[in-house]
Amino acid sequence: MGTGDILYPPWEMEWKDFLSKRPKNIGVVPTTEVSVHFPFGGAKKAFHFILVFSNFGVIGIVREKLSKYGRIGDFARPDLYMEPARLEEEIFSSDSGSIIIPAHIFTPYFSILGRRGVEKFEDLGISKSPCETGISADPSMCASLKTLEGIPIVSFSDAHSPETIGREATIIENGIPLKKSLMTPLMTIECWPEFGKYHVTGHKPCGIGLKEDEDFEVCPKCGKKMTLGVAQRIGKLEKSAYPKTQPFKKIIPLNDLLAFSLGLSSPTAKSKKLAEKAIEAIGPELYILMEAGEGELEKILPEKTTEMILKVRSGNIRIRPGFDGEYGRIVS
Repeated sequence: MGTGDILYPPWEMEWKDFLSKRPKNIGVVPTTEVSVHFPFGGAKKAFHFILVFSNFGVIGIVREKLSKYGRIGDFARPDLYMEPARLEEEIFSSDSGSIIIPAHIFTPYFSILGRRGVEKFEDLGISKSPCETGISADPSMCASLKTLEGIPIVSFSDAHSPETIGREATIIENGIPLKKSLMTPLMTIECWPEFGKYHVTGHKPCGIGLKEDEDFEVCPKCGKKMTLGVAQRIGKLEKSAYPKTQPFKKIIPLNDLLAFSLGLSSPTAKSKKLAEKAIEAIGPELYILMEAGEGELEKILPEKTTEMILKVRSGNIRIRPGFDGEYGRIVS
């Protein structure tokens, strides 16, 4: 599990306290996300990068080096005014076992290949590194692009609250250096990309979301420009002649499946309590969603929830795609 925000001193202290008495079955990796601002092609760019460090001992050194480029200790996700190549140089000179990962690479905001991004990974001027799908994309969508040929694909939770930890994950080989394992991931666990907040182009104030095969910029209801979706953005980038999809499995978080099964528009205290009960009785959430047998599920979960878990596994779920900051909605 990644710490997130490890360059923020108060959070680092929290982790040091936890690590002094952590359970033996929990592995923790120091990580953070930074926002990198730099001029490019006559415009200003701002992209998010995930930094994964090889050990906790380098954090103070990295913080001191990056303090030249922004108020590194004042914010959980600091703004750094430097080119990506300079970030790479500063990080690798402090920790050769670290890795720099462009985050949620297609979303409309702060992403390297999004609507305000670059056209090719090579434009960043950094070494080949893994790229994170983000909730609104999956490895099959990444595989369609020429610029991502040979690029390892990883997925992380992008968790803004504890309950969303694990909604996406990367399975890596144990017993080898972390950097090598992230460069050669075994598979990823993905939310259905339609569930993401920016899967298709749309305009939230008007409730307009396009279909994946539609592509126009102006809202048909009010005439304002819509927010470009991940599916439409990928459609504008150069395609690969030899697409090769990395192994992955798709899930929908248990809280959301329970909410739908109970006729709720979104998770509530009731659905969360049921989820906690299921995890206590059956096992970890990912086991419930991906492996638990039908009999195990039926003993604890509502019949409709068991049915939905099995539908997600078989790929028979229908989702109204998310758009313009609004999550997708399960239809059936």
